[in-house]
Amino acid sequence: MQREKLTQLLIVKEMLKNKKNIVWIFVLLIVSCSSTKNSKPEPTISIVKPKQPEVINMVTSVYNELKNIVDPDKTVFVIKIYDLKEGQKFDVTIYNKADFGRSLRDTKEKPYGLFKYNNLPVVIFGQSCDKFFTTTSENVFVEWLEPLPPLPDDKVYIPTSFEPPVWSYEYLNGNFIFKGIGN
Repeated sequence: MQREKLTQLLIVKEMLKNKKNIVWIFVLLIVSCSSTKNSKPEPTISIVKPKQPEVINMVTSVYNELKNIVDPDKTVFVIKIYDLKEGQKFDVTIYNKADFGRSLRDTKEKPYGLFKYNNLPVVIFGQSCDKFFTTTSENVFVEWLEPLPPLPDDKVYIPTSFEPPVWSYEYLNGNFIFKGIGN
């Protein structure tokens, strides 16, 4: 989108050299403004860094269990953090990128950030994220981060993956404790 704006500015600069082109400049500006108004924001996300190595250890344990089925081009890890009366609960799971937009459609929760683990994206959601992650000033474009629209009533959706297992951990008194695997 920024490249398009730069190109438009260069065109306007060249057109200003010839005063007969004022009408064309006006038309170009109107078209540019209308296309900007109707364009959707690009799905970007902040890059984050885990503050504690235990966060990486959680992802590592899930990755080691699933590494035979993980396709780096199609897989996204997800960590959801929930506040408990005491401490936090971490749910770690994987999704197929093609299905991830459907899960986003059903939630109003925005992702907190993303980091890479073995070239695999790990998306963070939930509460108290800033306790466990540091946001950087870097944002990245992520096309599969866009919620997908609902399917028409006459269409049947066949997922490319099934409901993934969830590895649950609790963070209590500075320690991460594995609680089990469920759905």
